[in-house]
Amino acid sequence: MFDGLHPADLATADDHAVVGAVEGWGRAEVAGAARRLAAIAELVERRCGTEDDPGDERRLWSCDRWDATAAEVGAALNLSARRASSQMYLARSLRERLP
Repeated sequence: MFDGLHPADLATADDHAVVGAVEGWGRAEVAGAARRLAAIAELVERRCGTEDDPGDERRLWSCDRWDATAAEVGAALNLSARRASSQMYLARSLRERLP
């Protein structure tokens, strides 16, 4: 199984095992990215989805909700606010367009 193949063992593994490791870890990486983007989309919905609520004190913030959320996502993922905002747009688009 690919997850049992330690990186140091790749040098002695046969080609089939190495290709299996590439395939398996590629799938794991994509699954992790999908879950990360789903979590970002949920955070965007929670932070930016209710702009019209008069009881929400965030409407009084000096920066808008999108920028505040981008700062939060950026801090969580060690990204710049611009890169985090890009991830937020991608996450929201995937959530709205895909089932």
